[in-house]
Amino acid sequence: MTTGILPHSLQILVVEDHALYVEGLKMALASADFDMDLVAKGSVEQAQSWLLQNSPHLVLLDLSLPDGSGWDLLQWINQLSTPIPCAMLTGSDMQTDMDKALEMGARGFINKGIDSAELVHAIQFILGGEIYKPRADSMTLTGRERALADGITPRQYEVLTLLAQGLPNKVICQELGLTADTVKTHLKALFAHFDVHNRTECVAVAVKHRIVEIGAGAQ
Repeated sequence: MTTGILPHSLQILVVEDHALYVEGLKMALASADFDMDLVAKGSVEQAQSWLLQNSPHLVLLDLSLPDGSGWDLLQWINQLSTPIPCAMLTGSDMQTDMDKALEMGARGFINKGIDSAELVHAIQFILGGEIYKPRADSMTLTGRERALADGITPRQYEVLTLLAQGLPNKVICQELGLTADTVKTHLKALFAHFDVHNRTECVAVAVKHRIVEIGAGAQ
């Protein structure tokens, strides 16, 4: 693991509106072997006002805040003249949230449920210039992500989600702008993929694998 050379005294801003969690965070980080000044702000507005006067070593952002979102604050911080590393500190375990955070320039995606040792490791990792990501098996995939990972094509997934809504082939053709023969080809491929023989079995297996939900649209 590369952690780089950490400053002797760290200043970390945590943007989180739950006071009890902030206190727990302070206790967790107290086990770290470096001095730390943890500043807490409970809203986007408070964080912005503070950041206009200060430049911490790291900002930890919750996704949901009383007056906005962590996404908005991350975008705002990215526009500051002085670069400040940011990481999302959130209860979300959605793969899509992590992907979005990293695409927006976050240096890490930290789940609030990790233990103290892993939290310290994550912060050290980020401050050392690395990007922290949780283990892949701890993230929750959407149905579409599961489908693609399972070898189902994007178009087949669209057909499958409409199939799960109980729509007949004619309506699936209309919804996707496909010919009847093309829809039948996709259904045949899905039946072969799931090793089933009809529409009902196909949907049942897809639901079992959490790729679609009965009656639900694409995830």
